[in-house]
Amino acid sequence: MNIILDVPVIIKVLGSLAVFIAVHRLSKNLLVALGIGTLLLAFWSGHTIVSTGMVIRETVTSPNSLFLFGIIFLVIWLSSQMEEAGLLSDLVTAVKARCSNRLAMAVLPAVIGLLPMPGGAYFSAPMVDECDPGKNVKPILKTNINFWFRHIWEYWWPLYPGVIKAIDPQNFNLPLWIFIPVQLPFWAIAVGAGIVFYLRKVPLEKKPEKSETKGLLMPFLPIIVIAVVYALVKIFIPVLGDINKYLPFVISIVSAMTVLAILRPLAVAAWRKILFSMKTIKIWGIIFLATIYGGFIQAQLPSGVFLMDQMKGELDSMGIPILLLVMALPLLSGLTTGITVGFVGASFPIIVSLLGTQPLLSEKLSMMVLAYGCGYAGIILSPVHTCLVMTNEYFKTSLAKSIRNMLFPAFVIVASAVGFYFLIRTMGFINTISF
Repeated sequence: MNIILDVPVIIKVLGSLAVFIAVHRLSKNLLVALGIGTLLLAFWSGHTIVSTGMVIRETVTSPNSLFLFGIIFLVIWLSSQMEEAGLLSDLVTAVKARCSNRLAMAVLPAVIGLLPMPGGAYFSAPMVDECDPGKNVKPILKTNINFWFRHIWEYWWPLYPGVIKAIDPQNFNLPLWIFIPVQLPFWAIAVGAGIVFYLRKVPLEKKPEKSETKGLLMPFLPIIVIAVVYALVKIFIPVLGDINKYLPFVISIVSAMTVLAILRPLAVAAWRKILFSMKTIKIWGIIFLATIYGGFIQAQLPSGVFLMDQMKGELDSMGIPILLLVMALPLLSGLTTGITVGFVGASFPIIVSLLGTQPLLSEKLSMMVLAYGCGYAGIILSPVHTCLVMTNEYFKTSLAKSIRNMLFPAFVIVASAVGFYFLIRTMGFINTISF
């Protein structure tokens, strides 16, 4: 038994993820796979039945988790409401009237990606599917397109909590006007990778000579309402965001559903179908278990140490060079948390501590782009990433295959991060910038 428990924590974490993917591939059931992977991580880490129960209780009853569960329901309900009201078809028709079906498949999830909603990829998945009425595109390709283009903004878009967390005083302490230009190349590379690895495989549909051009206002109205209400709440009632970071989104999504219900009312039977769908319950169960898995990643180990601290200690004891450590920590924390703010919160304080007391700006920026790029590759490949799980569930595709299809694009991001690291180190003029 001691031999089992003495396995390095890195092996335990990666092993639990590997078992999760393997069980899902065999059982085709995400709930079963997540349950087994979570229990394996808990007991392999040395948790007892009592401490396992405590971690689960603390995770699922935390305000963040409760609001997250609420948002998942709301996102699925709004998506279903738009579908029942005919708005999804209108939205896709309006976009396809202005660009090709191929471009529309990227534009729609990218637009939704401007709203940092948890599980937002499930919101855009039906839109991507609507772009392929003839079912000429393989579901796995639609899964990858929807997931990839949904996340192209998260490198720099300041609405994302991970971006704000990265530049706050406890981490790299940078102003947005420095952070955004440094991170923008990642966005361009991500778009290029999405085109090369996914979009070019979509067969172009021939446009009819005269296609109906619908106005964009009504189809995009729910998205506009979410963005406007979210901005108004953040600007004029910031205390709501202080109560809980997800509360402004709850208010904005409910507002969008209310406006849509007034403008395009539905019958009671349609609402019953929307609110009590078994699909909604199943997806909520998946997110519930994924949240519990994340709870074990962030909880203290039975020894009293936090998992990421022990992981760093193990890497240190292996004599891993600092450069590789800066790559490995965010990559591993991204893989295990599946969320940007997760890898930033878990690994960035450790990485910043490696810089010393008065680092040069070029040192800070080079370390940041390296860590951020590697961490982002981690969340893109994470089997517990909410958007990836929900997109695979929507298109009924293999989680393992969708991750495998993203290995090369993720490698491009990591290679770019390494290249930017060395490039910024050579740019001495950066050190003359003051803020």
